[in-house]
Amino acid sequence: YIDRARKIAPNVIGNLAPEIKLPNIATKKTESLHAVKGKYTVIIFYSPSCGHCQHEMPSIDSLYKAVLKDKGVKMYTVATEGEEKAIADFIKKYNMGDWINTWDNDHTSDYHNKFDVYSTPTIYLLDEKKKK
Repeated sequence: YIDRARKIAPNVIGNLAPEIKLPNIATKKTESLHAVKGKYTVIIFYSPSCGHCQHEMPSIDSLYKAVLKDKGVKMYTVATEGEEKAIADFIKKYNMGDWINTWDNDHTSDYHNKFDVYSTPTIYLLDEKKKK
């Protein structure tokens, strides 16, 4: 249990979120989580083939459009798996086009360990200093 506790310790509320830099699925530009400018940032780890993700994304989108967007909240998503077309189709289907949508296309990012992502969706709310 001690090893597991050490592994998830960075995810404790009040800690600075680990930096991740991943390519934007649409622009191919590298998007830095810490460079996102917003009062709050919601980071969502999802998979296009995940049933829970497919079920929850419409509610998240509705909440974003009804409340969060006007409050200056930015959305940063990470597709944890899937081919580029499947991810792009998911983004279009669930109206995520004005979000920052990234993916780990070459599977070199360590976001799984940094954010303790072992299932999807995994969601974090970060403040403007990128603290949880």
